[in-house]
Amino acid sequence: MMTRKRLFGGLLAAAFLVTATVGGLHATTRGRALLGLGGCPFDPASKPASPEALESFRTKSLASLRTGGTRAPARPALGFVLGTTGRAEVVAWGAAKGLACAEELGGAALRCEGAAARFEDETTPSRVRDAYFRFAPGGGSTPGGALVAVDVVHEGAGPDAALGVARRLVASTERALGVQMRTVGDANAASLSAGRASRAAYELRFDDYAVDVSVTNLADPDTPPGREIVVREQYRHLAELPNR
Repeated sequence: MMTRKRLFGGLLAAAFLVTATVGGLHATTRGRALLGLGGCPFDPASKPASPEALESFRTKSLASLRTGGTRAPARPALGFVLGTTGRAEVVAWGAAKGLACAEELGGAALRCEGAAARFEDETTPSRVRDAYFRFAPGGGSTPGGALVAVDVVHEGAGPDAALGVARRLVASTERALGVQMRTVGDANAASLSAGRASRAAYELRFDDYAVDVSVTNLADPDTPPGREIVVREQYRHLAELPNR
């Protein structure tokens, strides 16, 4: 079975992008200031940011995803609603699923790990291995902060099973929003089986909401057959929420 370290370590494109971005930010005064918002991981002396600064930096970093057009009719995410669901509901979900959840980013995020069924029925079997939640600053009607982003990684599966999970996620999103997601790459078993880093994705963009479902081959010599394809689902609220 793939460990969390190997799952995330295998997302090569994301790793290269982060490395390049962090390196570039360190090279400029403004970049170093932005990194300081979250407490630079390469500088132990850097101070953690306030929840408000973290949320502002999060939305600014997602600006390129905004369409400048239509707002989403709804913002579903793992059964929750971005911008509306509160922290207590997410904590209760993790407890009900038997996952181990812990705060990160000074309380601005919650990570839940373990193994939990993604769907209540077994039509398309899949299990969540890692679920990461971001929250806006709390207060008012959502003590602890409203949910603004969800990032879920599933257990590895074979290409047909992984594609089945991804297509079910896509169909659920399309039904909820009444629009079709865009396919990126060749979403078929043969292409995904071509080798490590083979990938297909589905994406949807609004001015205030983004959805990405990806299917990636993370096979290595230690990966059991039928466990090499990993599904990842991401939901992001693109607009900064008021601190209510």
